[in-house]
Amino acid sequence: MSNLYNKPLPEVYAWTAPFWSETKNGRLMLQRGKTTEKFIMYPKKYSPYDFTEEIEWVEASGKGTIYSYSTVYANPPASFADDLPFTVAIVELEEGVRLCTRIVDTPPDKIAIGVTVSPVYEKVTDDITLVYFKAE
Repeated sequence: MSNLYNKPLPEVYAWTAPFWSETKNGRLMLQRGKTTEKFIMYPKKYSPYDFTEEIEWVEASGKGTIYSYSTVYANPPASFADDLPFTVAIVELEEGVRLCTRIVDTPPDKIAIGVTVSPVYEKVTDDITLVYFKAE
């Protein structure tokens, strides 16, 4: 971990804190509506399915597939210039939700729609551990 992490960081709110506290422990957490049993991503104060606060946190399998992706080879935002090339992807988890993330530890020519991925956790500050994915 670098003490000079110079990239944008997520803002942690009361309703997202359980997600971020568990990434530090290598656990990918999702919200699930208690009455609908539908998974929710990204964390919300209210269930988008029944508009209640009846939400619980459950550990996700972490397994998913690449739904969409783009590999950046040039002209990234300045704070990402040293990371070239890098791949940003939408990963669809087994639980049915999708999240935007980066694909790491995988050569660009091995990344494709439908590739199975699993989570990788990178501690970037004392408070934030990011969730990336790698191809299996």
